[in-house]
Amino acid sequence: MILPGTAAIPAVHADRLRAAEATGTAAVRLIGSTLTPDRLVNAKSVENALRVLLALGGSTNAIIHLTAIAGRAGVKVTLEQLNRLSDETPVLVNLKPVGKWLHGGLLRRWRHGGAVTRAQAAAASRLYDRDGRDAQ
Repeated sequence: MILPGTAAIPAVHADRLRAAEATGTAAVRLIGSTLTPDRLVNAKSVENALRVLLALGGSTNAIIHLTAIAGRAGVKVTLEQLNRLSDETPVLVNLKPVGKWLHGGLLRRWRHGGAVTRAQAAAASRLYDRDGRDAQ
């Protein structure tokens, strides 16, 4: 689990340290809180995360991590479920590993955190010119 807006920060980026500090602060604030992982991670939230991952052409590594998180919460993710979701979910952004381009342009634009909406993902597909360069 991670704070909104911090998942796609490259390891060598200065924002990674700021995100780590903010995550630590949030973790300390949550001590003794009723907001626990089992209240956040459930079958619906795992399916939503899988759909966002698939729509963004997400990494195979993310599938492994998400499946592990789901398993810790008692949510089973099967290959049949992944296949069904993959068949039902369009790839909206031409990003690696499925697509051609890296996600750096998205990182610069989506600074507000929260869930990626279909409108944001559709808009992201127009952020690059035909040669894959940042359109700006």
